[in-house]
This record gives sequence, structure tokens and C-alpha cells, in this order.
Amino acid sequence: MNLGPDRLSLTRHATARMRQRGVPTRILDLLLEHADCALLAGDGCETLCLSPGAAASLVAGGTAPDDAARAARLVALIGRNGVTSVIRPAKGAWGRRYRRQMPIRTATRRSL
Repeated sequence: MNLGPDRLSLTRHATARMRQRGVPTRILDLLLEHADCALLAGDGCETLCLSPGAAASLVAGGTAPDDAARAARLVALIGRNGVTSVIRPAKGAWGRRYRRQMPIRTATRRSL
């Protein structure tokens, strides 16, 4: 599994959540390689997501439309130990927590 240039590792929790939510490793790889939104999640963690525009450019570049759409609906939580969890933020008030986070400045963001 190629999780970016630094070869981020998956925690047991992330592996269990991927299995529980039916997320194949190729979709997570696609998300981590092309994520263009990085948000602070607290406790030294950040969330990575794929914007709709980035998903559209992936499709234009030859990625399967279903794979790009699935990656755009996911959020990867990156912690000190690598990928900590993979979630699908809910719509409405429950998902607001992930949509209203503070963007990470480019200079302070870890290079993935």
C-alpha cells in the first residue's frame, strides 16, 4: 500500500474503520495522493480531503469517475502514527465539525 512519499502507516483503528466502511486501499491511496484540503483536527492531528474540483480534475486525467467520487466523500485523519482513521463526514449539523475547521497554512503543513 503506497500511502504517500513518506509511506504513512495505517493504525489498527484505521484498518478496522476502512474495513467497517468498505473503503478499499486504492481509494485511500487516491485520497492521500491528491488531497488538496488540509484542516486542523486538534491534538496535533489534521484531516485530509479531496475537493469536488480536484475530483473533477482526476476524472479528466483518466481516473475512474466512481473512484474519484468515493475519494471525495471520505476524510482521512492523520496523526502522529500515520493514518489514524478514515471517516465519511455526515451532512447537516453532525458533519459541520469537519467542514468548519481551520485550514492549515501551507508553510506549516507536513508534506505528504
